[in-house]
Amino acid sequence: MKTYRVRFVKPESAKDVTSITASSQEEAANAFMATNYARGYVVPSAARGTSETLYAAIVEVSGNDSPPQQFVARYFYAGIGRSGGVRPPKTCSSMPDLCKRLGVDDDFFDDGWMLEEKRS
Repeated sequence: MKTYRVRFVKPESAKDVTSITASSQEEAANAFMATNYARGYVVPSAARGTSETLYAAIVEVSGNDSPPQQFVARYFYAGIGRSGGVRPPKTCSSMPDLCKRLGVDDDFFDDGWMLEEKRS
């Protein structure tokens, strides 16, 4: 296990770099997103036509012997939600809106992901 430094690239965050211990840069990006997902962009479940809300961000991971590498990290949340209130500015109206904010192609989220857990 190595210690990696991870930070948000998009959306930009004022929070400093976080240290994550993991076996790879990919796992460090996933662990970072799992604990910091609320600071990423959000696509509400209704905008996706599913029961899960999607959080996504571009994160940068670096280590002592690893050059900085950027990853698109995503986190799905399904639970009891509430409606109403004011949506934060990081809320995306659709998947194409999210892709535009991240600077990726509209079909970027269509393919499978490294370390993705599959439901059976």
